[in-house]
Amino acid sequence: MALAGHPTGETISKSTTIESAFPFTRGTNEAEVGVGTYWSIGTKGDAERPNMAFGVGAVSYGWMISDIHGDGICRGNWEFLLSAFGGGIFDGPGDKLAGGGFAFRYNFVRPDAAIIPFIQLGAGGVYSDAANDDAEQRLLGSDWSFDLQGGLGLRFMTSERFAITLKADYRHFSNAGIADRNHGLNNLGGVLGMSFFY
Repeated sequence: MALAGHPTGETISKSTTIESAFPFTRGTNEAEVGVGTYWSIGTKGDAERPNMAFGVGAVSYGWMISDIHGDGICRGNWEFLLSAFGGGIFDGPGDKLAGGGFAFRYNFVRPDAAIIPFIQLGAGGVYSDAANDDAEQRLLGSDWSFDLQGGLGLRFMTSERFAITLKADYRHFSNAGIADRNHGLNNLGGVLGMSFFY
């Protein structure tokens, strides 16, 4: 005779735990704020190609566009981001810059991992006053430039909903030959940020 709640003829050897994939599930939102500093690479420090450096603050909205998929080291999910940034130029021509754009980020998500690596590629536009501040430099020849970027970083998950982000970033500013002066500006930098998932 079987009692309610007791299995008949079946034994359960151990309980099964189900891993929570949040926040790396499709439809999850992310709000990210960060600060970063960038230095020019490939410049000569002369009048035509002066060295440049700038600091920025940035805000981003992220949206997880896929669930976790794959196996092994490539296990992870895709995220789409919209961002805006602004800051000051503290070395080289000009005083300020601001812009915005979009990026696709791939999060490498291991089960129960506290550190989540990621890579991302993006594009957008940037305004700066460097072109008119110094007519001799040939890096940036117009107020508006295209902004191509790529980065890799680490998310340190402090809880299910909060993370600290550390990112190494490459950015290329160019007006694509629309203006006469257009050597372009290549930058390397680092960004420290905080994220909230909801």
